[in-house]
Amino acid sequence: MPVRFSWSHKRSQREQASARLLLNWLGGRLPRTRIVGIKDGKTDADLFDVRKPVDAPVEFILPRYRDHGAVSLVTYPTNAENLCRFVLENNLDMSFVKRFSCFADTFEAHHENLIKLAFPNAQLNSTYSSAELGSIAVRCPQEPHFHHIMADNLGVKIFDEEGMPCADGQVGKVVITDYFNRNSPFIRYDIGDLAAPGNCPCDTTRLPALQTILGKVRGALKGLDGKPIMFSHVNVVLRDIPGLRQYQVIQEALDKIRFRYVASQGFVEQDIHAAVTAELYDFIGFQPQIEFQKETIISRDPNGKFYESICKVLG
Repeated sequence: MPVRFSWSHKRSQREQASARLLLNWLGGRLPRTRIVGIKDGKTDADLFDVRKPVDAPVEFILPRYRDHGAVSLVTYPTNAENLCRFVLENNLDMSFVKRFSCFADTFEAHHENLIKLAFPNAQLNSTYSSAELGSIAVRCPQEPHFHHIMADNLGVKIFDEEGMPCADGQVGKVVITDYFNRNSPFIRYDIGDLAAPGNCPCDTTRLPALQTILGKVRGALKGLDGKPIMFSHVNVVLRDIPGLRQYQVIQEALDKIRFRYVASQGFVEQDIHAAVTAELYDFIGFQPQIEFQKETIISRDPNGKFYESICKVLG
């Protein structure tokens, strides 16, 4: 359910403090380029609209480095994947990039692998955040499998289906209380995400941590019993299907899926259809009707985000 909110001055100050803490962990501020969704009328020298074709950001990144010494990139994980593939396919030298930061979308292992290949000298960083609550957790600089919770600003709890606190490593729903926003109080707010708590072994901070972040429940498909199945589990195999450049899975009804996709040149559509069908059947546990819809490009939402899976099944 969409919500409307505003931040108090104190809440904004706390968010700025979180940003400074993260920069301190990373070793300080670097000149940057941001490839993100841009609100109407907003202009900054380091800002580029993520909704433009994938080759356009490269034409922006290079002069930003040449003219302004910008050696840090900030974008969404889904865009990082597209950008990395373009860099690798065109054999571009991005060794000048010293830091690569991802936020907003769920950051997964394959994103990290691609970034290391395309931007070999970049220090990786990811944050778990939301528009309503700002920075929720940031990646540990020593133990990258963990994200430290901004516990000075937020109370973050992970609960199982019975409403009991999850043990370390146990996935449950994320419930958050904002300690400082008096304009729009969020108290025990179910953000619609799944994550697992964990005990980070680092000596960087005593802040509590998350060891798994799965992201939005709304991106989960549903089985015949109506229970959600996290899409990230099948996303791993779909992205490795030969010829499949981009895709989006939309569950229109419990037994009907629309599969939008962009194919590489020279690949047989029937082979892609067969591979996708097999993987989806295995993943979802039954055989829904699958409608294939070939596209030249699958656009991002107006907010700049890209959703690989959408479930329209209510209840």
